[in-house]
Amino acid sequence: TELPAKNVDTGMWFERLLMVLQWTDTIFETDMFSETLKQLQEVARAPYAWFSKKTDQFTEDETKTAKSYRIVVDHLRTASLLINEWLVPSNEWRWYVLRRLIRRARYHLNKLWPDNERMTSQFGFAVLLETLVKMLIAHYEAAIGHEKAITDQLLQEMKAFEITIEKWEQKFLEIAQHAKNNIIPWEEVFKLYDTYGFPVELTKEIAQEMWKQIDHAWFERALEQAKERSRQGSSKMFAKGTDWSSYLSGVSPTTFTGYTSLQEENVR
Repeated sequence: TELPAKNVDTGMWFERLLMVLQWTDTIFETDMFSETLKQLQEVARAPYAWFSKKTDQFTEDETKTAKSYRIVVDHLRTASLLINEWLVPSNEWRWYVLRRLIRRARYHLNKLWPDNERMTSQFGFAVLLETLVKMLIAHYEAAIGHEKAITDQLLQEMKAFEITIEKWEQKFLEIAQHAKNNIIPWEEVFKLYDTYGFPVELTKEIAQEMWKQIDHAWFERALEQAKERSRQGSSKMFAKGTDWSSYLSGVSPTTFTGYTSLQEENVR
C-alpha cells in the first residue's frame, strides 16, 4: 500500500539498524562508537558515565561530560567522512557545515581535557586524533587508508580555531558580565561570528550553560544583511571581470559513467 505522504521514510539509517541488531539504547553504545569512547576516556578528565550507569542515574556534571564525549565522536566521524569526500572547511555553504562540526568537536575536546589546558597544545594530540579517526572510519571502506590525510586537515582547522577561541573567550565573558536581563545583544553575537569567526550555534550553546539568552531573530536578520552586501559586492566584481568561459574553449565535455562503473582512470 502506498503511503499518503511519500516523502516520509522510516528513519532506519545505519546507526539505528545497529541499535536493533546489538540491543543498545542509543547509537553510542553500538560498536560504531563504543570503542572510540573508551579510547577517549583513557585521556579525559572524567569517565564516560554510561559505562557504569544509565542516563537517568547521571549527575548534572556527568550529563554534561557525556554530552561532550558524544559530540566529539559524532562530529569527528562526520567531519572525517566529509573530508574524505574532498570537502575543505571554509565559511561558505556545505564547507561551513564542516567547519562548524570540527570547531564544535574541538571545543568539547577541550572540555574533556584535564587541568583546563588546551588539548591541542599537548604533545601527542595528533597521534590521539589519528587513532580516534582510524577507529571511527573503520567501517567505511572508501575512507580506510586516508586516516593521516584526514587527521592533517582536522589538525589544521583546529589549530586555526585555537587562536579564535582564545580571543572569543575573553570577549564573550566580557559581554556576558554586562548582559542586561541575562540577554546577550544580537550585535555582540554577530560580532563574535563575523569578526572572531566563532559559530553562532556554539555561542548559543555556551550562553545557555551560563543561563544567558541570545536575541536570535535579530542575529539572523543581521547575518542575512551581511550576506546580501557580500552578494552585491561579488556581482559588481564579476560584472567588471573577465569572461571566464573563454578559458573553457577546447575542453571536451565530461562523460558520466557512474551508472555502469565505480572506478575510472583519469587520462588528460
